[in-house]
Amino acid sequence: MGAAGLPGIISIAPQSWLNFAIGLGISILTSAIMTVILMKKFAQEELEPSKKVKAHDEITLLDAQPNVLYAPMSGSVRPISACSDAMFASKVMGDGVVIIPEEGTLLSPVNGKVMMVFPTKHAIGLQGENGEEILIHVGLDTVSLEGKPFEVCVKDGDEVRAGQVLMQIDLQMIKDAGISIETPVLITNGKEFEALHEGTVSSRQEMLKLA
Repeated sequence: MGAAGLPGIISIAPQSWLNFAIGLGISILTSAIMTVILMKKFAQEELEPSKKVKAHDEITLLDAQPNVLYAPMSGSVRPISACSDAMFASKVMGDGVVIIPEEGTLLSPVNGKVMMVFPTKHAIGLQGENGEEILIHVGLDTVSLEGKPFEVCVKDGDEVRAGQVLMQIDLQMIKDAGISIETPVLITNGKEFEALHEGTVSSRQEMLKLA
């Protein structure tokens, strides 16, 4: 065994230089062809899963105000104290609202960053531009479903924009499991806010205004 690649010719007997050159040419050509083929294949696969999300984002991304939280889902919105889960209702995890969703698309309520996607995909933590820390918990006790109803479109550390799709949710699967689809949206670091809507809210509509 000698040096590899072009310098390898120094370890080849002169009478074998032609064979070495032919073999080297074949290996270079094969590598170049395989690189092009695999690059196209994996680049296409990387783009395909996000096509649906990007097409949706083009419609839903908002020119967001930094002190406003936009509704991440359409449905009925109430103060968190009205949540049927006593832990959330007591505000021990933070103040906010609870949404009873009518659709299974969860959008980002702010421009900011994904701080944490829970391992069982049922909850996402975000940080907004003003430093507000937001927890969105999809359904109550949905941790027991081990992520099955959830298709998460983001990961920890991602920068997100208000209106961007965070998750697709099979609400019927949650209901069929006998679990409430009530979705708490909490500000967990004590930022004060004013609720702009109670009753029915549409996704991307202004929902909370930070003080």
